[in-house]
Amino acid sequence: MNNNKIGWLIGFVISAILSCWATSSSFMLMMPSIFSSNVIVRTIMVWALVMIIYVLASMALKWAIDARNNRETSSGWRGKFFGSVAVLAVAWLVVSLPTNAHTFFYKLKIGDVVLQDISTTEKYSHQLCERTVVDPEYYIIEEKADSIFRLFHDEVMGVNGHYGIDYRAQKIFSSLNEVLGSLYSITTPNNSGNIAQLSNSLNQKREELSYQLNRIKQDKYLVVRNLSQEACKDADSLSIMKDTIQSLVHMGEISSSKAEGVITQTDGVLKDAYAHIKNSQRFVDFAEGDSVIYTAPNIETRTSRFLNPYSVAWDYFTGKIPLSFTFWLILSIVIDLAGFFFFYQWQKNDFEF
Repeated sequence: MNNNKIGWLIGFVISAILSCWATSSSFMLMMPSIFSSNVIVRTIMVWALVMIIYVLASMALKWAIDARNNRETSSGWRGKFFGSVAVLAVAWLVVSLPTNAHTFFYKLKIGDVVLQDISTTEKYSHQLCERTVVDPEYYIIEEKADSIFRLFHDEVMGVNGHYGIDYRAQKIFSSLNEVLGSLYSITTPNNSGNIAQLSNSLNQKREELSYQLNRIKQDKYLVVRNLSQEACKDADSLSIMKDTIQSLVHMGEISSSKAEGVITQTDGVLKDAYAHIKNSQRFVDFAEGDSVIYTAPNIETRTSRFLNPYSVAWDYFTGKIPLSFTFWLILSIVIDLAGFFFFYQWQKNDFEF
């Protein structure tokens, strides 16, 4: 083997190692238990798989070029050419390229993504924990009850030309109790005394109405206590995970392999919180766009989505990922094409595959 071929081989090996490192890292992020639960066995098997895929892509490009160059002397060159292009498309465009770009982008952005996911989810968990969001249906009942009570007040105080609690006032009051329901009904005030005494009685009934409406809200239109308690636990756990992630970010270790276990654990906590938020979505005041994420049929946290190279690629092409991803995509293309070029030069004129 002459010196030129040794140089091409060295260039190919360097490019292959860099590309396969990125591909294997992405695969193991997306499928942390692929092949084996033993980290050493898993790493060896993933590396072997991606090396085979990278070499296959390199060979496919050479086959395609050779078929094209031999089109005048080979009757079956079209089949070889398009077959090679198909292999290249699967091995490179489907497997190698998106996973490489994903790894580079992941190393840069994972800290921001996880912290944003934690902060947003923690905010919604606190809403459930503190029971601060009321089901909008409650306000319909409240407005209807207030409107009926105003009619009752006006009828009793003679605004409509009638004074005291006559059959018209009693009918209005009955409709108020129909809105409240039997468990929250209010007794009709006494039809006795002068205007001042009757007014005082109405004020007391107004306070009773407010009390009963608050009972209705607490019982029916706020998140139930057991889910509220679960949300409190979620918020506490998320706070702990946030401190841990922030510590890793500050130490510059968030993109290291030692942080992957922490990120996986954090994602598990996030998924539990997502599930509780989804189950109590009526009682959460979502920011724009968040409702779709937290109430999806299949729970997928922002963090777990970022661990998947194909989800990241899809989000990039649909405008949900910053354009800075383009740089890492171009870098991945350059690395792979350099490796393919080195392989072609190394194998050129030696033998046909």
